[in-house]
Amino acid sequence: MKSNERRRGMIGTLVVLAMLILLGGSPAIPALATDANWAASYWNNKTMAGDPVLARAEPAVSYDWGSGSPAAGVVNVDNFSARWTRTVNFLPGTYRFSATVDDGVRLWVNNSLLIDQ
Repeated sequence: MKSNERRRGMIGTLVVLAMLILLGGSPAIPALATDANWAASYWNNKTMAGDPVLARAEPAVSYDWGSGSPAAGVVNVDNFSARWTRTVNFLPGTYRFSATVDDGVRLWVNNSLLIDQ
């Protein structure tokens, strides 16, 4: 697998990790989350072990870092993980969540694991 494909896959995985807490989880950095922003946390490992190396508010979860880093000099180019959290109250209905990944994805909604690939 090419390095850029791995990065794109990881980015997709990270996007889905952001949805892990939708509808009822507790944010990693509650002070950063607002109604319009995601609380983003980044780790220089693939398991989110230890304290994040970066925490910030971000307006959207839609990234393609290519061969770069989420924050040059702070977050690794490869072998990093991220979590975006935000509480969103949806009206009753049917919703579709998607992500483009090649390294795996987990999606939690209302504390239920819906996707684990």
